[in-house]
Amino acid sequence: MEVLRGSQAPARTLLRPAATWSTQDIELLTGTTIADLDTAARKITLEDATHIPYHRQLLPTGSQPRRRPGTRGLRQVHYLRTLADTQALRGALITGGSLWWSVPG
Repeated sequence: MEVLRGSQAPARTLLRPAATWSTQDIELLTGTTIADLDTAARKITLEDATHIPYHRQLLPTGSQPRRRPGTRGLRQVHYLRTLADTQALRGALITGGSLWWSVPG
């Protein structure tokens, strides 16, 4: 919420600074899709056919927001899930206009 208000820098929302992961010998891959997980061989295959061996792995599964019917493609409709979503909404709010907030149940 603080990023949306403009009272906090987006970088402050990170769990850890990006450099932390490499110093811990952790490869952080975001925005990637896993096509196969071979636990016996300890190997992950990404959607682009890249093979990654692992010692230990953590697989956050991600999610997609539930879209309101009839809103796909509408420029003035925003979903709030990622930092990029927050920044896009903030940009829209700065330019003015009305706001209607919906939290699907």
